[in-house]
Amino acid sequence: MSRFYKTHVDDLKLGMFVSDLDRPWTDSPFLLQGFTIDSIDELATLRDLCSYVHVDVGLSKHVEDYALQNSHGGRKRTKVIAKMFPDRTLVTYEDVFTFEGEVGSAEKVFKDYENVIGNIYKSVETSGNLDMVAVSKTVTRVVGSIVRNPDACMLLSAISKKDSYSYSHALSSSVLAAALGRQIGLPVHDLKTLATGALLCDIGKLEIPSTILNKSAPLTEQEWQLVKDHVSLGMKILEDTTGVSPEVKAIVANHHERYDGRGYPAGLSGKNIPPLARVAGLVDCYDAMISDRSYASGVSPADAISKLYTMRDLDFEAELVEEFIQTVGIYPVGSVVELTDGRVGVVVTEHRRRRLRPRILILLNSDKRQLVEPSYVNLLEETEDQAGRPLEILKGVDPSAYNLHPEDLTF
Repeated sequence: MSRFYKTHVDDLKLGMFVSDLDRPWTDSPFLLQGFTIDSIDELATLRDLCSYVHVDVGLSKHVEDYALQNSHGGRKRTKVIAKMFPDRTLVTYEDVFTFEGEVGSAEKVFKDYENVIGNIYKSVETSGNLDMVAVSKTVTRVVGSIVRNPDACMLLSAISKKDSYSYSHALSSSVLAAALGRQIGLPVHDLKTLATGALLCDIGKLEIPSTILNKSAPLTEQEWQLVKDHVSLGMKILEDTTGVSPEVKAIVANHHERYDGRGYPAGLSGKNIPPLARVAGLVDCYDAMISDRSYASGVSPADAISKLYTMRDLDFEAELVEEFIQTVGIYPVGSVVELTDGRVGVVVTEHRRRRLRPRILILLNSDKRQLVEPSYVNLLEETEDQAGRPLEILKGVDPSAYNLHPEDLTF
């Protein structure tokens, strides 16, 4: 293996030593000529600034992980990700439709999914019956939409009204799990298993009194133990239900286990946790962070991404966290952001190769006045503002700060 090699910025990983850029170092914000990528911000800056860089293998960490091509000749994947699924042939998905081409179908699929999830939870709550035929049919349609173009379902999930934490969390986790599985390159069968497992992860909470689940004060030790029992309670429901695969049961049983062994109920660690459960556990954690609950307000998607980054190789493998960030972007679809020229809008679609240059539906002008007709800005194409200054995302913002309601948007 040559010590130095040229690589596309989208194939960069934390720990790589960047020895040279595709432009003079003086044209970059980096103070040192040659450095190890130690943060997600450095990674994002490189991906936004350059097309390719040169990597020094000798000074990089985890050298053996960097150059494993998947069998289809698509994007590179680390050995860690490949070893998570040794019995699968990982594939590279391409968008079949644009966002506009998929969103109409996705709206119908998503609305049906919302209704089915509501009916499923109500049925389990009242009679203990779980209709896996209905689950399978609607999951198949959702996964089909995600395979064609994940942005549409992910956006609809992100901006949907949150009438019930249980329903919306199940729905969002299901969509995100399938999208992350697509990013990893898992076969469609596994995407359906992931979506189903994530959908049912918290089904056991229906057996826990709402006074505990919705308690605003800190839980007692006894109450917290009861909340953790939702895993075994959910497994009891699944064991009494026909048509639930062993893989789905494994996801539900292990979605709160953590990479470093500090999870529950069994305290499993590392590769002892089923790989699909590791995927579902990560998205379950992320969606819980961004969701409002009785005892805490959710954080912004961008803040949740930053928090996940600090959890790498503790709660979740670093490589899995990176795959998730590649799935949703630094500013996930549905995020409300402010641009450097003062305009405010909602992220609608991600560019698979340039995650910091998404397409945004502008809702407020630079004076923060609401537009009569919202307009799109594609940051991949529109790189400067009217004054010729670089046009970028400045920060994520709270929609309530400007009385914005993304859930009322139509596309």
